[in-house]
Amino acid sequence: MATLAADAAPVHLADEKIDNKQHDEQSHSDGYGAHDSGLKTYEGQGTALEKRLMRKIDFRLIPPLCFMYACALIDRVNLSFARINGMDGELGTFRGNRYTIIVLLFFPPYILTEILANLALKAGVNPRLWLAGSTFLFGLAMLGHGFARNWYTVAGLRVPLGAFEGLLFPGAVFLISSWYPRYETQKRISAFYLGATGFAGFSAIFAYAFSLLRGTGRLYGRAMLGWRWIFIMPPSLLQKSDSLSSTESMSIDPTQTRRK
Repeated sequence: MATLAADAAPVHLADEKIDNKQHDEQSHSDGYGAHDSGLKTYEGQGTALEKRLMRKIDFRLIPPLCFMYACALIDRVNLSFARINGMDGELGTFRGNRYTIIVLLFFPPYILTEILANLALKAGVNPRLWLAGSTFLFGLAMLGHGFARNWYTVAGLRVPLGAFEGLLFPGAVFLISSWYPRYETQKRISAFYLGATGFAGFSAIFAYAFSLLRGTGRLYGRAMLGWRWIFIMPPSLLQKSDSLSSTESMSIDPTQTRRK
């Protein structure tokens, strides 16, 4: 009996080692083992290097994206502020359905380009160039509103404006998801959206401040009203900011990012 027990012990230990090895291989192949280990390490105490790196990425990536998307959100409400600051009287947008048409033309291209943006980014388009290009283009379209001569021009500019703004949000989310682990991505997307929305909440104050520039400069033989400056100033500040250069230096692959 003692001999049989001694012979069975190595077999039992060998079977246990095989089971443990198979479990480890399955966890490694599924990716859960590494993910859970990294999750516990970071959410528990983490290393100083991990926390420092995460803070550096937060400071480098999230604020520029917030500012860029906030400018897009501000533009969507600037139309109503412009209307009460002289656009109705100068362009006649109060007649008939003109204002309704101007507002409506923004959304079909916005919805369409958001769908196409997801497909393009999935196909391998570089999101940093995508973001810089879309921000520059929607800034130009917004700037054109301030030099419109009639309501047809404003209505026509709403189409490319909606198309270019529709490219921004998918690119921002894609870039964030490329830089953070899965368990950290949701927090950064929430911070990005809430930060942009919070900044855009001051749009009425900004519009009032810009409208005070009425009478500054002349256009088409008459003084420029405040509604024109509401459209001219935000894209001018956006193009002069560091947001575009910040996103241009960020690569989808963290190992290929240029150091500044």
